[in-house]
Amino acid sequence: MNNKFSAACFDLDGTLIDTETIHNSAEDECLKILGIDPKSPMRPRTFGMGIEPGMQLLADIFTLKSSTVLSTYTALWEKGLQSDLRLLPGAGKVLSWLSSHNIPLALVTSSDSDYVNLVDSVLDLKQMFDVLVTCDDVKRLKPDPTAYLEATRQLGVNPALCVGFEDSGVGVTALNRAKVFSVAVHPDHKLRPELQTARLRVESLRGIQQNLSSWF
Repeated sequence: MNNKFSAACFDLDGTLIDTETIHNSAEDECLKILGIDPKSPMRPRTFGMGIEPGMQLLADIFTLKSSTVLSTYTALWEKGLQSDLRLLPGAGKVLSWLSSHNIPLALVTSSDSDYVNLVDSVLDLKQMFDVLVTCDDVKRLKPDPTAYLEATRQLGVNPALCVGFEDSGVGVTALNRAKVFSVAVHPDHKLRPELQTARLRVESLRGIQQNLSSWF
């Protein structure tokens, strides 16, 4: 990769912040409360989909009332965020380096602005970003490219001159469809077929720290 980038986009959950464990624990407990075995082979992977779409999928698969699934999960999820939320390895240093070099940054998440505000109340992240795109801002969520196209439009950059970081298959697909250079960030990326279409794959954001000075 020889080209220089002029901006960067970041997914939130599982890319910058360690929420997968919190999500899985909340979803486990939610299913137990509603009488469903969390180890059911019918259970889909919902992390990265956004809370409402993910809980709607669970409700559809297990024939549950969607509002009950959502409210039960949300209470458990928010409790976990307040007590256990952390930045993922390398995230703080990467964001600090980019910010100190005046690289335009966008946060692109399938969650809503209320959730981002909740995360911000714990980690004070919003100040690092020039642009914020949530599910409140677009009609179609990842894997549709709309959110990343909106982010690059607001940043004022050609998508091809932007690098994006994601931890999920739907996120990587969204980046690829938007023509943003896709980087999959996941400790188990080698075992996840849905991440193999990313242009670059790393175990954590620590894995790209040495690239920053040559990318920007």
